[in-house]
Amino acid sequence: MAVADQTAWANALKQVYSPDAVEELTYADNPLHSLLKKDTNFVGDGFKEALIYSNPQGRGVSISLAQNAKNPSQIAAFYLKRVSDYATASVANETLKATKGDKGAFLSALTTEIDGSLRQLTRSLAIGEYGDGSGVIGTIGSISSATITLSNPDDVTNFEVGQLVDTFTDKTGSTQHSNGIAISSIDRTAGTITLAATTGSPAQGDVICVHGDLNGKLSGLAAWLPFTVASNDSFFGQNRSKDRERLAGCYTDGRGLSLDESIINLLAVIARAGGSPDYLFMDFLNWRNLVKILGPEVRYVDQKVTPTIGFEAVLFKGPKGVVKVVPDRNCPVDRAYALTMSTWTLRSLGMAPQLLDTDGNQMLRESTADNVEIRSGYYAQLGCSAPGYNGVVQLA
Repeated sequence: MAVADQTAWANALKQVYSPDAVEELTYADNPLHSLLKKDTNFVGDGFKEALIYSNPQGRGVSISLAQNAKNPSQIAAFYLKRVSDYATASVANETLKATKGDKGAFLSALTTEIDGSLRQLTRSLAIGEYGDGSGVIGTIGSISSATITLSNPDDVTNFEVGQLVDTFTDKTGSTQHSNGIAISSIDRTAGTITLAATTGSPAQGDVICVHGDLNGKLSGLAAWLPFTVASNDSFFGQNRSKDRERLAGCYTDGRGLSLDESIINLLAVIARAGGSPDYLFMDFLNWRNLVKILGPEVRYVDQKVTPTIGFEAVLFKGPKGVVKVVPDRNCPVDRAYALTMSTWTLRSLGMAPQLLDTDGNQMLRESTADNVEIRSGYYAQLGCSAPGYNGVVQLA
């Protein structure tokens, strides 16, 4: 007797969730993520991202001076390690049976959960690609009862109703003030989130992350291109203070300057360092302000990622040609990144994200409930072959 088992359902799902279909879901509304080069063969224990940051030194106006000045090439290596991230969704078997024979309803019921799960995971990845690895997605500006006003209201895009969050005094996690509290409501205009309970004692200045995420996320742009570098810096095993610009990217302070002046200053510094940025990423508010500044001189270009997914960029003239300025909701409001995209690669073990179906089953029967579970995840790390060809400007 034939039954609708995991194998039967998996065959149907594979038609709906081919790699192309997953890609379409994950590229939408995430410009940086969609434009990053992808290497899905991140096998082994790690990946060594090596670069030469200084040529051999052995020059002088005489042979003896040149001989005395000899020093070998300076080679840096960042030893990348993968991080993992997962999303799960459950669908009741009764729901599946209730829609038996109605293909449209079945696909709507099941794919809604799978699509949402994949989008949730992609948002986590896309936010992480701008982050510093800490997993922090906001800071408490003030708190009244269970309602938190974020210090940066634009960070509200990182939060969702039902999300579980932790708060800590700082990114070290030495003191935790709340643990796994659900968000019951969000006011996206006011930049506030309301917690379902007041368990613990979240306080002004606390950093917020998704439950369990602290210091477990991939190292994104904020880690590769920091505002400052300590003298004892150790980033993937490399001390970047040996040559701050070439190993940790270019930095300019744009606070107090007009937005267009801040951008041109950053592009000039990167050009001096040898880079040729082709994209500049910023949040929507600053992108809007730049469009206003450019006024009648503004020019747009449609950037296609796939035949059905793309976004609009503003063209900005830099010292090494035109740069495409792209708004990305995942970019923090206090900075903008100018990137030479050929130097960046998202390295992953398989697609990032992907449905986890190594055993051939895209759905699993839950052992303690009349449900099936769908799992997705990724194992990835962001790499850069030439940090000095990229940069960040700190904005007001």
